[in-house]
Amino acid sequence: MIHTGCEDNDPLDNNQRRVVGTGPIVSKTLTLDEFSKIENTGVANIYVTLGNPQSVVLKAQQNIIDVMTIGVLNDVLQIGVEKNVSIENAEEIRFDITIPEISSVTLTGVGDYILSGDYQEELTIILTGVGNVRAFDLEVGTCTITSTGIGNCEVHVKNTLVVTITGVGSVYYRGHPGITQSVTGLGSLVDAN
Repeated sequence: MIHTGCEDNDPLDNNQRRVVGTGPIVSKTLTLDEFSKIENTGVANIYVTLGNPQSVVLKAQQNIIDVMTIGVLNDVLQIGVEKNVSIENAEEIRFDITIPEISSVTLTGVGDYILSGDYQEELTIILTGVGNVRAFDLEVGTCTITSTGIGNCEVHVKNTLVVTITGVGSVYYRGHPGITQSVTGLGSLVDAN
């Protein structure tokens, strides 16, 4: 885990330390173990392009980078924020990631995933936080989406699409896959061809 410094801020009533983004955006190249899954429990927009070699570049204000937690565990890139830290008024926190394959993206925090690249056999999307997944530019064979949070998903699926929506948001799909769906939340499955 990459876990960097602290900053003095007035604590909030709920014992959270408030970190207000200050200064210019800096770019930091991260050296990490290989991964094919990403989990965002913090606040960030994550741009994923399929390719080689693996690279991860974080772009954010330095005092925001200092309170982020980033590491790989069991093939999962975990992106988060230090415990009891609240990020406020920050510029975009952005990850530019190149990896050979992406098998799963999970959003339990806040932010968007933007995925692109050549054909991917399988992709699992779990959206329990607040944000969107934009993957029209990544064709997948089989896609499984579970959306219990707030946000939309855009996917391009060739063979099989399995969708469960219990949250707020819709799934837009391109391609002509076989579809299994369960929609009980405030959302829908939309043909975007």
